[in-house]
Amino acid sequence: MVRTVFDQPDTDEVKARFARVLDTIGEKFPDAAEHLDDARDDLLAFTAFPRELRRQVWSNNRRNGSTRRSSGAPTWLRFSRTGP
Repeated sequence: MVRTVFDQPDTDEVKARFARVLDTIGEKFPDAAEHLDDARDDLLAFTAFPRELRRQVWSNNRRNGSTRRSSGAPTWLRFSRTGP
């Protein structure tokens, strides 16, 4: 449910969806809702960036913002090669 907040098209809708999520979670899990509300600024900080860049900002995928390109080989193999 929280993940749907990050899929909204603009900042106003992100904030509105976050509020609805807090209300829904708060009904059964008030402590969790309070924790999310306390972290609101950090969780919604991605809205300061253009939509095109948001996936890179909020993703926890280490490869998403990386400039190094994978050769597809395991790390131990990529770095153990000698020559071109």
